[in-house]
Amino acid sequence: AGAWQGFAEARAQLRAAAQDCLAPDDGSLQGFQQKYVDLCTFRILVKNAPFRAQEFVRGSAIAREDAVEGARASMGDLIAAMEEVEALLGEAAEGDAGSRERLPDAFRTAQARCARFELALQAVLGETAPSLELEL
Repeated sequence: AGAWQGFAEARAQLRAAAQDCLAPDDGSLQGFQQKYVDLCTFRILVKNAPFRAQEFVRGSAIAREDAVEGARASMGDLIAAMEEVEALLGEAAEGDAGSRERLPDAFRTAQARCARFELALQAVLGETAPSLELEL
């Protein structure tokens, strides 16, 4: 059972890193809270994207709308990828060898979608050349 415990621990770490954007466990406090307020940090950022785009994105209204839509779409893709990794980790923790084999590809997909979301948020903030190498 010890070898499979690492998958359960990885799943717990993923849930923590997901910024409250994955479906909560049934009966949890987070599940109760989500009935009344959106706790997902990614969705909160995207809800504010139109205001930030209005302030920072130069050009036409279409450019601002495109930046916001890019953030919205990439957020959905990121959450879906994280949900896939979470499901595979849960199945792997139960001993499913097929899920264990699919994990590396699912992790790579989630990592790529995270990068795409970061770039989309940079575009909303008016960065004309979004990059994963920007310095603060």
